[in-house]
Amino acid sequence: MPTFGQTTTGSGGSSPNSNDRYWASKFTLSEDGAVTKVTAFFDYDAGNTSNAGDNGKAVIYADSSGSPGALVGVSSAVSIPAGDQTVDFPLTASLAAGDYWLGIVTDSFNSRLHKYSDTGGNHVRKESLTYASPGDPMGTPDATGSGIFGIYATYDVPVSLDQSHFRFRNDDGSETTATWAAAEDTPISLAKNTPVRLRVEIGATGDPANAAYKLQYRKVGDSTWRDI
Repeated sequence: MPTFGQTTTGSGGSSPNSNDRYWASKFTLSEDGAVTKVTAFFDYDAGNTSNAGDNGKAVIYADSSGSPGALVGVSSAVSIPAGDQTVDFPLTASLAAGDYWLGIVTDSFNSRLHKYSDTGGNHVRKESLTYASPGDPMGTPDATGSGIFGIYATYDVPVSLDQSHFRFRNDDGSETTATWAAAEDTPISLAKNTPVRLRVEIGATGDPANAAYKLQYRKVGDSTWRDI
C-alpha cells in the first residue's frame, strides 16, 4: 500500500514526549488517499532511551501557510512500549492531495519520538495540545525547527471506474476491415436480430481488482435492464 512521510529510521536522535505535547513534521501527499494508519518510530537513539508508560495518538493537521492548521484526523490511543519501537496508530481520514503535518501527542513523559534527521525538512512542537481532544485548529506552535521526525501514513487510493466512450461497429468484416456504424458516443437503431459490435472505453483510477464485465440492454420506456 502507498505511504507518505518518513518511512525509515535515521541518525537524528529523538525528542522527549510529555503530557499533551505534540511533535510533528510536514509531508506531501501526492494524490488523493484514504489514510488507514500512521506509523511512528520511537527511540532509535544511542544516547537516550524511551521508557514504557505512555499512551499516544497520531494526529494529522492540514498545512496552513507552513504551519499546522485544521485538524483532519486523530487515531485511537495506543500504548508505547519501551526501547526502539515501531508503533502503528489506527487512523481513518480521507485526504486530498496536498501538504499535511503528521505527529504524535502523548499523555505522559516516558517515550521519545525518533528524528530521522536534525537537518532538512521542518518540525513543530506544540504544548498543551490536549491529548484527550486535540485542538482544531492547532493554534500557534510553541517551537519550530529543522529536522524530520520518523513518521509516515499508509493510505488507499480511492478506486473508481467510469465508462469514457462507446462506439458501434458493423459486423461486416475483420478487426481491421469492418466499418463503423456511427460516430463515437452515438446511439444507433437496429432491426431485431441484427448482429453488431460494440467497443467500450473504461477509465480507472486507483488499482481496481480484476473483474468480469457484462453488457445489459433496456428497451425504450422500460426501467428493467436485461443481460445480453
